[in-house]
Amino acid sequence: MNNKKSIITLILISILCLSYFVTAFSVLDIAPKGFEYEAPKDISEEMATEAIENAELEIAEMKEFNFITLLPNDALTEAKQAFSNEEYENVFRLTQLISYIKEQKFEFYDRVKLLEIKKQALTEKGVEDVSEVNTLMQQAMNAFNLDQLDEAKTFLEAADEKADELGRENVRVKTIALLSKNFLTRYWWQSIIVLVLLGVGGFFFGKRTRTIFLKRKIAHLKLEAKKTKELIKNLQKQCFVDNKITTHSYKEQAAKLEERINDIKQKIPVLEAELKGEK
Repeated sequence: MNNKKSIITLILISILCLSYFVTAFSVLDIAPKGFEYEAPKDISEEMATEAIENAELEIAEMKEFNFITLLPNDALTEAKQAFSNEEYENVFRLTQLISYIKEQKFEFYDRVKLLEIKKQALTEKGVEDVSEVNTLMQQAMNAFNLDQLDEAKTFLEAADEKADELGRENVRVKTIALLSKNFLTRYWWQSIIVLVLLGVGGFFFGKRTRTIFLKRKIAHLKLEAKKTKELIKNLQKQCFVDNKITTHSYKEQAAKLEERINDIKQKIPVLEAELKGEK
């Protein structure tokens, strides 16, 4: 009899412990890096109600883009529970987390689009093997679809860095090919002169290579600006013609793309001035 009582007591203690840990767990414990809570000036029931309503709209907007919303939905459920318990500040923490996740998802979406443009530019330049970039992008998308936003960002940054590396390597290979193609066989005596000049004028060779690089960099930025403008036009069509996205979403995404275009516009004159200096 005593043994039965002991077993029942252990089971009850185990259930209580499990209930405590389940209750203690919060979506905030697994928030993406970079999330910071800012306490509002008015922590009232009315403002908490408005925060929950806004969070519901933001989740609906994410669903319009077929984004996975498991984490935001969990945060919304927890926020409603906190509201029922009159824990209004916790409501604001959770709804701000939903806003942050939405912002991170749309930023990731835009960066994927820009990376696709970069991949297309590499293909047009003759880079055939972008498989490693594709693999990293797929890993980023897999993490993104599991709401693992930090991992998704890391994989996407690695993919972008690999694309830049392929671009630099392509420039190097083409420059070498341009200088070496049938050079020795067709221009043997010029080769002797070149070797002599290289022995005393390596500086000028470096300037020539730098000039080629600057020209290609300027051309790449102009292509990226053109493709980014096309993305803005596509967003306009989705918003004002097809009604697939809200005006608010259009403005947010268009603003980021316009920011990238302005950044390119600032970089191109600097590179052009540097190119004139190299010449």
